[in-house]
Amino acid sequence: MSELRDRVTDDLKLKGSRPQTIEAYLGCIRRFVAFHRRPPAEMGGEEVRAFLLHMLETGRKPSTVNVYRAAIGFLYTNTLKRPEVVRDIPCPRSHRPLPTVISRAEVARLLGATASTYDRAYFSTMYAGGLRSAETVRLQARDIDSKVGVVRVRDGKGGKERRVLLRPGMLGLFSYLSRDARLP
Repeated sequence: MSELRDRVTDDLKLKGSRPQTIEAYLGCIRRFVAFHRRPPAEMGGEEVRAFLLHMLETGRKPSTVNVYRAAIGFLYTNTLKRPEVVRDIPCPRSHRPLPTVISRAEVARLLGATASTYDRAYFSTMYAGGLRSAETVRLQARDIDSKVGVVRVRDGKGGKERRVLLRPGMLGLFSYLSRDARLP
């Protein structure tokens, strides 16, 4: 399996996958192989189908099973050059409920419970910009374009860059955060 693992790793690197994706795919493939106790080269579509059905039947969410389907699909399509193995295996449909929107009073109560002014500015920036925590941590002064009214989010989820609107009041938060030593 170590030779195959190295080949999958190299193929994912050539594709430009992030280290987190590589580790996730390798873990999925490792569990698939452990489930059947046979090398992937000796297995086919029926084994893949049985494994994915087992995952759904044991309570895994469709979104999790889709990650496994993608990892195993990459293994057979790109590394083993056997795309026919996974071609007809569908991805389970994921259900994405709408997020719960909290009221202004609840937001004010949450922000009021923060320990410091820096934390309040941090969480306010996150909330106002719709940013993930890691994206907020990486913000720098050069990411803010006050003339155009946008904030550049570098290296977001999936390594993608995007822009979010600079909402009224956010500029003051950024100026406070940039004075703190924790924001470069």
